[in-house]
Amino acid sequence: MNRFNLCILALCAVLALVLGYLMSRRFRPLTGPSPKVGREELLFLLGILLVGSLAIYGAFLLGRASFAYRDLGSDTVELYVPFYTNVIESIRGGSFGAWNFEYGLGAAATSYQSWLLDPFNVVLIPLGLVLGSERLSLALTLIQILKVVVSGLAFDLLLKRYCETPLGRIVGASCFAFGGFLMLWGQHYWLGSVYAVFAVTILQFERLMERWSAPRFCCVALASALSVGWSAYCGFMSLLGAALYCLLRLIHAAEGERKALQVVRGTLRLCIPVLCGVLLSGAALVPYASYLLGETSRVAAGAGSSVAQLAGEYLLSFVPLRWIPMVLSRLLGSGLISSGAPVPPELVPPTEHFSYVNCYELVVLGFGSLALILLFQFFHWSFKECTKGDRTLIVFAGALVVLYCFNEFLPALFNVFVEPKYRSSFVLAVPICIAIAVGWERRVQGGDTSRAALLAGVVPTGAILVWSALNSVNGRRLCIAYLAIVLVFCVIALLTSSRGGRRLPALEGPVARTVLAGLVVAGCVLDGFYVTQIRTTCTSDDFPSREAEGTQDTLDALEWIRQSDDGLYRIEKTYVECCSYNDAMVQGYWGVNSYNSTSDGDVIEFYRTFWPDAYVSDYAIQDFRLDANGYSLLSQLGVRYLLSKEPIEDSRFTLVNQFGSVFVFRNEGAVPLLFTREGLMGESDVELLSSATVRQVAIGRALVVPDEVASGHEPQAPASLTASLKIKGGDCLIGTVQASAPTVACLSIPYTPGWIVAIDGEEIETFRANIGFVGFEVPEGEHDIEVRYVIPGLATGLAISAAGMALTAVSCAVGLKYVRRRESEGEREG
Repeated sequence: MNRFNLCILALCAVLALVLGYLMSRRFRPLTGPSPKVGREELLFLLGILLVGSLAIYGAFLLGRASFAYRDLGSDTVELYVPFYTNVIESIRGGSFGAWNFEYGLGAAATSYQSWLLDPFNVVLIPLGLVLGSERLSLALTLIQILKVVVSGLAFDLLLKRYCETPLGRIVGASCFAFGGFLMLWGQHYWLGSVYAVFAVTILQFERLMERWSAPRFCCVALASALSVGWSAYCGFMSLLGAALYCLLRLIHAAEGERKALQVVRGTLRLCIPVLCGVLLSGAALVPYASYLLGETSRVAAGAGSSVAQLAGEYLLSFVPLRWIPMVLSRLLGSGLISSGAPVPPELVPPTEHFSYVNCYELVVLGFGSLALILLFQFFHWSFKECTKGDRTLIVFAGALVVLYCFNEFLPALFNVFVEPKYRSSFVLAVPICIAIAVGWERRVQGGDTSRAALLAGVVPTGAILVWSALNSVNGRRLCIAYLAIVLVFCVIALLTSSRGGRRLPALEGPVARTVLAGLVVAGCVLDGFYVTQIRTTCTSDDFPSREAEGTQDTLDALEWIRQSDDGLYRIEKTYVECCSYNDAMVQGYWGVNSYNSTSDGDVIEFYRTFWPDAYVSDYAIQDFRLDANGYSLLSQLGVRYLLSKEPIEDSRFTLVNQFGSVFVFRNEGAVPLLFTREGLMGESDVELLSSATVRQVAIGRALVVPDEVASGHEPQAPASLTASLKIKGGDCLIGTVQASAPTVACLSIPYTPGWIVAIDGEEIETFRANIGFVGFEVPEGEHDIEVRYVIPGLATGLAISAAGMALTAVSCAVGLKYVRRRESEGEREG
């Protein structure tokens, strides 16, 4: 923690005191019953969210650090920042399209759809275009603050169903907005967005359950479409969480003798807008599902086991007992043990299904130092004042939360039984923060704190914080701060409680209660600060950017290459500047290296067949520098120029220029991007070859094609092939090709459904060539050629979306007719 961060915290503390003073002056209306969310409530909540965000993200806003990480959060530097930089620069340059030629060997937009269709990109991308990619860190920070604000405001509106007073709603909404999931996973940008979208989605379901109307119906349909269309992965988790929430709410609302029937009817009424939403998302969902299921190995079944077998296995699997203290610690704060540093394996021993555990992949809760104390106050209130039916629902909901944390079934269910993961733990934030808000309002806010419940909450809280302090990697100061908050809170709560004992009149006024509320929120903000700032963050000098310090020589070299050679080729570097594997996306050239967790399955097979050392499957890394024959890989993939900061002792590379410390080498052995070979070899024949080295020799002499293509061609005289190609837009290549005889050609672009090749305006059949690339036949002579990428399934998806629009319109019309008929019947009865 540096002095600058301390100064920001001090400034925010002063602002919080001013805000607290203003709230204490308005304490009576803030603690009085108010069924509606008023302007004053929203203004105070907004003030808290902005001051808290300034405390957490102030260093990023003021340019003293950049919102990306070089510790366990390195995906920000290696993946997401390069992606956003590339999107912004490609839109500026007019090359944005359905295919990205600068992402490794090339990638379809569907492969990174979860990042691309993040709803907050509606603001982020225009902001990035205005500020420029060199100020992307500021844009990302502002969007993260926007997510905090959206989460807080949406949850405040949701709490209107649970809390009667504005202050109760403000406290609960603040805990939710600064919850650990958004603070931690929000560092990975798009994954944090699901937190805010889930809050908005739950709010829309609540509004529809209260009263049916066409606008509310459409809001649920649109929220469902947004969740599913943006990311099927996040959408499934969100809608499953929403389904469990709505089921409990419908059971709670059921009255009379036919409760089960009411619940069934209510469920069906909610299913209709969800179905409409899923259909509406078809234009995005169908192409994404097609790519995810057909082109990557990311979705895999569990070793051939059936869903029932997997469900039974996970249902009987519990986390080790040694995980319990860590999970309870994570309930209070995500940064108590580790912020960006590895979690010691003795604290969280790896298991069969959780072989790798870090600060991200554990349960992420983080609701402040007083979360457990307020939960005990909530349970005390519920068992003293709630009906038997409500107590049963509360116990059931609590059991689900506990089972999620300690049993593997629910984490696996939310991950479609692929494997148990805790990335869906954002769904726990809603019930926990509702309970915190109610516990605060019904007990602490009114001076009715239960001393027995307080003691029951303080003892485990203290034990957890002491354990965390003793085992902390870099969060010991946070543990101490938490202990101080707990101590002060308990003293004031005891002295202001009306439940027995002596009360101090001096502490019975609004100031003491405002201080208590401030302590609740302060714990959440401090945790957010720790998991955000007590990390190895980027600086303005090493934040991935085309304007990053020390990259000018490379940029000059790239510009010279473009000016002196207008052909189509790839470029690579032997050194790292912006990030380890995705410099091409940042600096804007066609490369080879990449880090892509949704790489095309055929490309992966290509690497494993010919250059296995260049692909690291555990980390989804493609890097020619890892293979002893990496230069041969570059030649095969059409890398015409290689940039280096050291001389290259290889006869294939000729030094053609130098810019400062950067040498520009021309690869004389580079194969053109569109080429042919002397002969053909079937894929099954390649599999019979003894080693990767032998297969490399074979691919240098013959094109590897499917067996049926190889068997269908008679041996013929070798043909020469020359081509002149240029890029048109973001996903199309045009030019001419000349063949001395009919031949089979290979275009070194990943083979995936969607590529359409037209020769002289006539579409021709394509097939897989060289295991991972686009192959097709070229007739003799000179021809015009066009190669364009069209998103597979888009037409089908658009048709499904149109059907969703029609179903939504029909549902609204039928619903309105039904509501009007009920209203007219009610008027006649009246």
